[in-house]
Amino acid sequence: MPEMLKELASTDEWLSVKKLISGGRKVILVFTATWCKPCEAVYEVIEAVLESNPARDILAYKVDVQRFQEVALEYRVLSVPTVIIFNEGRMVFRVAGVPREDQIINALQS
Repeated sequence: MPEMLKELASTDEWLSVKKLISGGRKVILVFTATWCKPCEAVYEVIEAVLESNPARDILAYKVDVQRFQEVALEYRVLSVPTVIIFNEGRMVFRVAGVPREDQIINALQS
Protein backbone atom coordinates (compact mmCIF):
# COMPACT_ATOMS: atom_id res chain seq x y z
CA MET A 1 0.00 0.00 0.00
CA PRO A 2 1.43 3.41 -0.90
CA GLU A 3 2.20 5.75 1.93
CA MET A 4 -0.72 8.10 2.49
CA LEU A 5 1.25 10.55 4.62
CA LYS A 6 3.32 12.25 1.94
CA GLU A 7 6.60 14.07 2.52
CA LEU A 8 6.51 17.63 1.18
CA ALA A 9 9.12 17.64 -1.57
CA SER A 10 9.42 21.18 -2.91
CA THR A 11 8.37 24.79 -2.62
CA ASP A 12 6.22 24.33 -5.73
CA GLU A 13 4.44 21.44 -4.07
CA TRP A 14 3.88 23.65 -0.99
CA LEU A 15 2.27 26.30 -3.19
CA SER A 16 -0.06 23.62 -4.56
CA VAL A 17 -0.92 22.46 -1.03
CA LYS A 18 -1.73 26.06 -0.02
CA LYS A 19 -4.15 26.25 -2.97
CA LEU A 20 -5.79 23.01 -1.84
CA ILE A 21 -6.16 24.43 1.69
CA SER A 22 -7.68 27.70 0.47
CA GLY A 23 -9.88 25.70 -1.91
CA GLY A 24 -11.50 23.93 1.04
CA ARG A 25 -9.79 20.53 1.04
CA LYS A 26 -9.15 18.62 4.25
CA VAL A 27 -5.39 18.87 4.81
CA ILE A 28 -3.23 17.64 7.69
CA LEU A 29 0.25 19.12 8.09
CA VAL A 30 2.69 17.31 10.36
CA PHE A 31 5.67 19.53 11.12
CA THR A 32 8.60 17.24 11.76
CA ALA A 33 12.38 16.84 11.70
CA THR A 34 14.65 13.92 10.84
CA TRP A 35 15.86 13.70 14.46
CA CYS A 36 12.34 13.77 15.98
CA LYS A 37 11.52 10.46 17.67
CA PRO A 38 7.99 11.45 18.90
CA CYS A 39 7.15 12.24 15.29
CA GLU A 40 7.07 8.50 14.58
CA ALA A 41 4.10 8.17 16.95
CA VAL A 42 2.33 11.01 15.16
CA TYR A 43 2.81 9.28 11.80
CA GLU A 44 1.16 6.14 13.19
CA VAL A 45 -1.84 8.10 14.47
CA ILE A 46 -2.25 10.01 11.18
CA GLU A 47 -1.89 6.83 9.10
CA ALA A 48 -4.57 5.12 11.23
CA VAL A 49 -6.97 8.02 10.66
CA LEU A 50 -6.27 8.04 6.93
CA GLU A 51 -6.74 4.27 6.65
CA SER A 52 -10.08 4.47 8.49
CA ASN A 53 -11.37 7.18 6.14
CA PRO A 54 -13.31 5.43 3.36
CA ALA A 55 -13.90 8.69 1.46
CA ARG A 56 -10.14 9.14 0.93
CA ASP A 57 -10.74 12.91 0.91
CA ILE A 58 -7.97 13.86 3.36
CA LEU A 59 -4.52 14.95 2.23
CA ALA A 60 -1.65 14.66 4.70
CA TYR A 61 1.90 15.99 4.46
CA LYS A 62 5.06 15.79 6.53
CA VAL A 63 6.75 19.19 6.57
CA ASP A 64 10.42 19.07 7.56
CA VAL A 65 11.00 22.24 9.61
CA GLN A 66 14.67 22.38 8.66
CA ARG A 67 14.04 22.06 4.94
CA PHE A 68 10.92 24.26 4.90
CA GLN A 69 11.77 26.90 7.50
CA GLU A 70 9.56 29.50 5.82
CA VAL A 71 6.50 27.26 6.16
CA ALA A 72 7.28 26.59 9.83
CA LEU A 73 7.66 30.35 10.39
CA GLU A 74 4.41 31.09 8.56
CA TYR A 75 2.53 28.84 11.01
CA ARG A 76 4.67 29.81 14.01
CA VAL A 77 5.80 26.24 14.63
CA LEU A 78 8.17 26.31 17.60
CA SER A 79 8.46 22.59 18.34
CA VAL A 80 8.11 19.24 16.64
CA PRO A 81 5.94 17.39 16.23
CA THR A 82 3.23 19.95 15.57
CA VAL A 83 0.04 18.91 13.80
CA ILE A 84 -2.19 21.45 12.06
CA ILE A 85 -5.47 20.50 10.36
CA PHE A 86 -7.35 22.58 7.81
CA ASN A 87 -10.95 22.06 6.71
CA GLU A 88 -13.03 24.31 4.45
CA GLY A 89 -10.18 26.79 4.13
CA ARG A 90 -9.61 27.38 7.84
CA MET A 91 -7.41 25.98 10.59
CA VAL A 92 -9.60 23.74 12.75
CA PHE A 93 -7.00 22.02 14.94
CA ARG A 94 -3.46 22.56 16.15
CA VAL A 95 -1.40 20.68 18.70
CA ALA A 96 2.27 20.47 19.60
CA GLY A 97 2.94 16.86 20.53
CA VAL A 98 1.19 13.61 19.69
CA PRO A 99 -2.56 13.97 19.12
CA ARG A 100 -5.09 11.22 19.75
CA GLU A 101 -6.99 9.69 16.82
CA ASP A 102 -10.33 10.98 18.14
CA GLN A 103 -8.98 14.55 18.25
CA ILE A 104 -8.01 14.36 14.61
CA ILE A 105 -11.29 12.74 13.53
CA ASN A 106 -13.31 15.37 15.42
CA ALA A 107 -11.30 18.19 13.84
CA LEU A 108 -11.82 16.79 10.35
CA GLN A 109 -15.58 16.59 10.94
CA SER A 110 -15.84 20.19 12.18
